[in-house]
Amino acid sequence: MTQQVVSVKVVTTVCLDPELLSMAKAQNINLSHLLETSLKLKLELATAKEKDELTALKEQNLNLASMLDEVQRDRDRLAGELERALKELNKYREKVKNLEQAKTRIVL
Repeated sequence: MTQQVVSVKVVTTVCLDPELLSMAKAQNINLSHLLETSLKLKLELATAKEKDELTALKEQNLNLASMLDEVQRDRDRLAGELERALKELNKYREKVKNLEQAKTRIVL
């Protein structure tokens, strides 16, 4: 097998033709416009994602607020039940005290 060496020479040509120069400028402007549009779209996409995340956080916040309301209602209900139970307990304590006093009077 034989090896071949290939030499490549790059030639740059500067074109001063006004029509071609005008076309090149127009293409450059088009590329700049496309780049600007692309950046705007990326910004809009990022903004939309942030809005979606914000909406999700707001929804989560509403859910948490709802759960907190439910917990507070349960706490208030339980506090009421506890208060009623304590009143009932105090009634029984008073009855026991009265019975002990009656027992003491009977013994005397």
